[in-house]
Amino acid sequence: MLVCSFSFRERYKKSERIISLNQPHSIEKEDHQLTIDNAIEMFSLFCQANTNLTDDEKKKKVFAVKENSLLLTDVDTYTALSFIIKSGSYGIEADITNKNTNTVTHHRSADESDVKEFACIVYIPKDVGDLQIKKGIFVFQSIGSFGVKTITTYNM
Repeated sequence: MLVCSFSFRERYKKSERIISLNQPHSIEKEDHQLTIDNAIEMFSLFCQANTNLTDDEKKKKVFAVKENSLLLTDVDTYTALSFIIKSGSYGIEADITNKNTNTVTHHRSADESDVKEFACIVYIPKDVGDLQIKKGIFVFQSIGSFGVKTITTYNM
């Protein structure tokens, strides 16, 4: 498991101020302006927009958010959003061998990816009085030496 703190900054403006995570924020797109209620909505929109497996041919990796995996938890002190990332690598041929019988059950081509599922969760504390929360926690599951922090943040 990998636990990271995060914050959002306004980019491409004179001051890169840190954005309050529980407050509405407007994002200028090429052809329109998008207003989001809070950072959890931003993560939710990201997840919904990335349900199809995308291919990074340079890094030979695939990435997607598993469809219908979003789970929102909203309690008095925090809001959390959990979801499943599907990711894997390709580019190397290999024989898939049964460990018990020592027989090759499949030959993996260079175009086949070993996609694994990784749980992720975003925690954002609620604002308290006049204190606006500007940092949240992002937790990534790892499986052995495999993880999805880099590919997930790259796709954001």
